[in-house]
Amino acid sequence: MAGKAKLPDPVSIKKIVNKHKPPKFGPTDKGLIAGAAYAGWTLIDLSLIKVSDLVTEKGQLVVTGYLPEEYSANDKEKFFVIGRKTFFRKCLQGVIDHRLENKLGLIDRALFGGLNPESRFFLQESGEPFGITYRDRNDKSALVEPYDMRRKWQKYFLGEGVTWQTLNDAFMMNYWNAKAPEKPTQAIKDLIEMTGQDPATIKKKTNREESSIQEILENLF
Repeated sequence: MAGKAKLPDPVSIKKIVNKHKPPKFGPTDKGLIAGAAYAGWTLIDLSLIKVSDLVTEKGQLVVTGYLPEEYSANDKEKFFVIGRKTFFRKCLQGVIDHRLENKLGLIDRALFGGLNPESRFFLQESGEPFGITYRDRNDKSALVEPYDMRRKWQKYFLGEGVTWQTLNDAFMMNYWNAKAPEKPTQAIKDLIEMTGQDPATIKKKTNREESSIQEILENLF
C-alpha cells in the first residue's frame, strides 16, 4: 500500500507561492495559495473573506483576527495569524496593492486603505467576487460549492499530489511541528481554534498517537 504523500514544509510552500509569477499569475494567486498554506483557509473561506476581516479602518493588515462563524460549515469562528513581518503578510499586502493599482472595489475615502470594507478581499481579475452556489437547509443558507475558486485552483502549479486540501493539512502539520515540542497542549488548543476541527481530526492530521493526544486533551479540558 502506498504511503501518504509528504506534506510541503514552510520552505517548500514559499517556493510554491513564488513560482506563480506574471504574466500568467499575479498577486491574487499568491495570496490565495498563501492563505491556504499559512492560515489553513478553505476554498469557501477564500471566496468569502471580506476586506474588513483582514484590514483595519486605518488601512493596515491585522496581526491576528477571526473569520466569522457564518463562513464555516460547523458555525465556528476561526482564529488566524498574519503576523507583523511575515511572508504571508507580504503576500496579502500584494493583493491590496494590486487592487489599488487596478482600482478594484475601491471607496472614495481613506478608511480601510481605500478598499470597500464590505467587498471580498480576493477578487477575480474582472473585479467580481468569486461565485458560490447556495442552497437552503433547515431554514438556513448553507454553502455548497465554491465553483469559481475551485476552477481558479485547477490552474495552479502546486506539484504532484498537492491540492488546496494538502496545503490546509500542511498548515496544521507545520504549526504542530513548530509549536508542539515546547507547548503541545497549547498547540492542540490553537489548532482547534484556527481550524474549527475536532480533536480527533487534529490527531489524524498531525499523526498523533491516541494515548498522547488523550493526555493533552485531559490537561486542556
